[in-house]
Amino acid sequence: MKIEALASILNKKNVGYSVHVPVWDANLTSENAQLRNAVLESYKATIAFASRIKARHVVLHTGWCADPHFSKEIARIRAKVFLETLVDFNKAYGQLLLVENIGSTAASLFTQKQFVDFLDGFPAEVGYVVDIGHAHINEWEIESLLHELGDKLYALHIHDNDGLHDEHAPIGEGNIDWEGVLGAAMDTKKDLSLILEYNI
Repeated sequence: MKIEALASILNKKNVGYSVHVPVWDANLTSENAQLRNAVLESYKATIAFASRIKARHVVLHTGWCADPHFSKEIARIRAKVFLETLVDFNKAYGQLLLVENIGSTAASLFTQKQFVDFLDGFPAEVGYVVDIGHAHINEWEIESLLHELGDKLYALHIHDNDGLHDEHAPIGEGNIDWEGVLGAAMDTKKDLSLILEYNI
């Protein structure tokens, strides 16, 4: 189905959309420059499409670094430069761009503090979506994380796991403390978007 036809269909639905950039094999901070640039172009196309369907926001992945031969610090620098490029591109579309925490401890670009600090200096149209399952397998302090992100937090990706594997299981099938998580979400006093990401 062509993009125009899909956008036309979606615009007729009385729902709000969360649009996610491509994920599979799409590493924005890859060591391969051609791949990085291809991923960047796919992200731009996603922002443009999200604008056509008046999406609530666009979820961005910063990439990952799983091979110890490569530097996570360099990957974080690349991620910030690419995000600056996307912010500039987004001026024509006005989308809310949300950076998601991804990956296991071995592959993630960020510690909890590095994630919290990542958007320092970025404009208001860039914020965070916290993936609760990903935060759990990285052993982040989720309740304090939601507090630390403050006004930059706009959404949560909701799914459960056993603390070891990124299972994307329904709530209650893992060992996440959902009472604590949802209580902390309510304490933010923000109208957060809660997005179920179940692998079913």
